[in-house]
Amino acid sequence: MKRRYAENNLSGLPVEVREKFWALDHLLREAEIRPKYSGKKANPFASYRLGLNVCITASLGSNSITWCVVGRKAGSKSTIDMGIEATVDEIVETLRRAGIGV
Repeated sequence: MKRRYAENNLSGLPVEVREKFWALDHLLREAEIRPKYSGKKANPFASYRLGLNVCITASLGSNSITWCVVGRKAGSKSTIDMGIEATVDEIVETLRRAGIGV
């Protein structure tokens, strides 16, 4: 799953953002949403699959990660920035509103 790719891509972000990313990554894995981490300098640097479909991507910002959620409800798509001030709970709530069970 090339976790080191994600670690390398995240290395320039504040520690708080990296910790939140790994906490959310853990929750997604527990919900059987599988990650795929892209190589060097890729953006989005991570995508998550539910079955055969990509349902979430994570892209790097200057000091944040932008999560793009393509929901299971028709036409549902949301984005949310996870910076220092954001919480994992806020991201989880966005996932739930898009119909993704976390």
